[in-house]
Amino acid sequence: MKLDDVGEIIATRSLTLLRDDGTSSEVLAVLGKPQPLPGLETDYYCPYQIRGAGSETVRHTCGIDAFQSIRLAIQSLGVQLDVLIVAPPPEIIHLRR
Repeated sequence: MKLDDVGEIIATRSLTLLRDDGTSSEVLAVLGKPQPLPGLETDYYCPYQIRGAGSETVRHTCGIDAFQSIRLAIQSLGVQLDVLIVAPPPEIIHLRR
């Protein structure tokens, strides 16, 4: 399933992106409201996105209910943010929480 946006936002976290040229900008982790999975009304998906650090692709996780889809989305956001910290694109020095 391809999503164009996260829909209704239920949570955000702001981080600071430090570049090697000394400038900084905001990176925003965005969590969308869980929705029933089309065709499977007993399962849910939860959209999420990282804005301000490269690709702003909207991704999602699926769970057996809304709670599990949120939990998995938060875990996935954490993994993607860790990747930015451990192996950042060349122009990024540090991502501060």
